[in-house]
Amino acid sequence: MTTAPLTSTAPATAGAAGRPTTPTGPLAALTNRALLDIIDNHRRERRDQIHALIATGSATAAVVQRAPNESSDDLALGYATAHHVLEGAYRAAEAGDTTSFQWYRETPQKSVVPASPTSTGSTIILNPPADDLLRSPAISDTAYYLINAASQRADAVDHEHCTEAITLADQHGFGTLLGGGAKVICLLARRGLLDTLHSWTISALPGTIFTDHTGHPEILARDLVHEAGHNWLNDALAATATRIPDLAVYSPWRRAPRPAFGFLHACWAFPLTVLYTEAAVARAPGPVQDFLTRYLETQRPLIRAAHGGFTHIAKDVENEDVRSALTTVFEGALDLG
Repeated sequence: MTTAPLTSTAPATAGAAGRPTTPTGPLAALTNRALLDIIDNHRRERRDQIHALIATGSATAAVVQRAPNESSDDLALGYATAHHVLEGAYRAAEAGDTTSFQWYRETPQKSVVPASPTSTGSTIILNPPADDLLRSPAISDTAYYLINAASQRADAVDHEHCTEAITLADQHGFGTLLGGGAKVICLLARRGLLDTLHSWTISALPGTIFTDHTGHPEILARDLVHEAGHNWLNDALAATATRIPDLAVYSPWRRAPRPAFGFLHACWAFPLTVLYTEAAVARAPGPVQDFLTRYLETQRPLIRAAHGGFTHIAKDVENEDVRSALTTVFEGALDLG
């Protein structure tokens, strides 16, 4: 997601956020237990295949079984870090870097970097230097970072900023979403409220988020919700073997036709951020409230403009639970204006 600088004159409202809430209304779609179990099974199978491939050279050696006390949080973290191990080992092997390759093979997948306790579960929070970002067209058009032997937890200021953002998202009903889709968070450039913000995910590293930040947890929470939404949808589609029609749809966000897969992602992630922002804006401090208010003013007409295309594509999403989640969240954001 790229966010342009925003300004407004909306009045500030004081107040403290409440305790984490059980999602209701449109956000109840994020806690559909039947669908979450299917996603967990997909993550478990994929994680165990990666572990087997790294250990033996064959993914078919994987024995997929649920550990007696394994939680969804442990599973989501292990699933995310396993993909860092996979891509890191492949990159090391391709470069002939035997030291790094051996590190990836021997390092326990869950503890490559100490995870931090947050309100949504264990999360690895990093702030990698720009020079450590990688580029590979085979993996992503955007830059990315792989956990490695030199990786360290984010500095105290950024770490606290990120945990506060996670708590805010949780308090507004997005805890389950971030608990599964934001397990490795890479904080990139620190920018001002008038700067353009960038955030993204890549399919090769599910559960990982790359994002700029402003030092305001209310804004970082918005971007974590957006990117965790992308990770969730990728996992949900893969877990249910749901195919998206091979069509081009006009995207008001891109102002151009876009493949239905990308368009559907936008119709999921942007409504999620609208629902978050609508819940968070009233208690945000003055300048941040202005920022979030203008964000809502920008997104509402875009969501209205996407309604027809979304309705056309969503009806062809075969899995009922996925289709229901997509529709409930989109219509919930649409109903806000």
